[in-house]
Amino acid sequence: MFFKSIFLLYSFLSIFSYIYSLFIYLKFNSKDFDSISINKDNLQSSPIFSISLSLNGQCNEDSQMLPIGYFFGTSHGKYHKNKIKAGKCKKSDSDCQNIKKIIELNMYKWDGNSFCVNKKTGLNYEYYLNNSVEYNSECNIGFKKCGILDTNNRILCIEENNDCPINKILINNNTLPPFDYNYKTLNLKNNKFLHYTNEAIDNEIIVNFTISAGIPCLDPNEINTEYPQYILDKTFKRYSCSHKNENGFNDDIYKYLDFILKSQLYEDNNIYNQIINLKNYPLFSLNEKMRLYVRNYFGINKNCFENKNNFALEELTELKESFNKKFLILARTYIFIALEMLLILNISIIHSVNPGDKYLIIFSNIVFCVVFGVIVVLNVIILFYIKEINSKLPCFDEKRKFEFLKIKQSIKKIKYLELSNLIIVCLELCFFECSQIYFFYGRRKKENEPRVMSFDRKLNIAQKNCNISTEHKNETEINNLNSQN
Repeated sequence: MFFKSIFLLYSFLSIFSYIYSLFIYLKFNSKDFDSISINKDNLQSSPIFSISLSLNGQCNEDSQMLPIGYFFGTSHGKYHKNKIKAGKCKKSDSDCQNIKKIIELNMYKWDGNSFCVNKKTGLNYEYYLNNSVEYNSECNIGFKKCGILDTNNRILCIEENNDCPINKILINNNTLPPFDYNYKTLNLKNNKFLHYTNEAIDNEIIVNFTISAGIPCLDPNEINTEYPQYILDKTFKRYSCSHKNENGFNDDIYKYLDFILKSQLYEDNNIYNQIINLKNYPLFSLNEKMRLYVRNYFGINKNCFENKNNFALEELTELKESFNKKFLILARTYIFIALEMLLILNISIIHSVNPGDKYLIIFSNIVFCVVFGVIVVLNVIILFYIKEINSKLPCFDEKRKFEFLKIKQSIKKIKYLELSNLIIVCLELCFFECSQIYFFYGRRKKENEPRVMSFDRKLNIAQKNCNISTEHKNETEINNLNSQN
């Protein structure tokens, strides 16, 4: 009875533990890895070496179209009972109007201009990091400084006979560029000019462009805007910066270039007509100013490329995929809860059957031990994923560690939960087996032992037998008298 009670206690405890771990994991979804995905795109890009205007959306063979921003799109929705909701109209919905989604896309036009850029194909951050030095160090003989490579303030070194990438861009209304460096100038539409140079070696090299209403938030999952978002926007409820570090809520990596109205941006990229046709879209938000920014590389510790783990940029994708295993967590949790119910039912039923049916008990134990083993293996695999992620996080720029703060916190919770789940399930299995062994051998031994009657029991039986004998004797005497008469 003791082992059975302890087993039942651990069963309910483990069910609660697994459900809680599932709840924590479901809150920790792939969006928490968006910062890693964004940085992966940044790290796999090459610096920009030259810029030209695109003619009719076409570029030369040695250049490519420059994406300047990203439109996240809208979701399917419906207008029903004077409200806009996500999802499509159902047959049971009366007077319902479907709202078509707008697909997400890269934006290539800015203020009527499209740009072609020259990049070194196949060369990414890892290549240029190997050709960089610490901020206050000098380049090797035969190399020259070209600018700040990444957020770790490493200096890019290029061979002296090669051109540096662009390290300064200006967009303004001035026909002539500043006189501090030699610039190349592009004549843009709307009386604007783009000036760029590769001689500003104290500046950050240019790798990516991005668009934001304000300085991008520290958390890349959030959108910096003062205007309310449309309820079907995929960025809905992410339109303010809520996290901060010692420098504030915004990411100072980005450098401002220019601004235009959102309506102009959407017209340039063939989104405007779709937007204004959305039911109850807040059209006043199209007057918001959208700003163009540039940035350099996201910094990674150089030692991570040189150690035995052979850290590669592709592992950023694998890192996300390795922990984005919802099916594994869900399947394990549901199997475990079903197993717990069967175990509780099993221990109640088997304890009520004949212990002589040992094959049924042995088979039951084997089945449950195998399933418990599967659960334990899944726990170990998840712990392995957690260890893999923890081994990679220290590689990233400490100045940008906020982007991984949520990941670290969630991983820490899940790590302790998985360890506790593993310990609980092992103890539970132990008490289950002890209960079965105690039941099987203890009850069988008890049934084989001769029964010893108490004195009161013997006295009651003797009195009962005496009464039966007296009644029988009286009946015999009565019968004899009747026969004599």
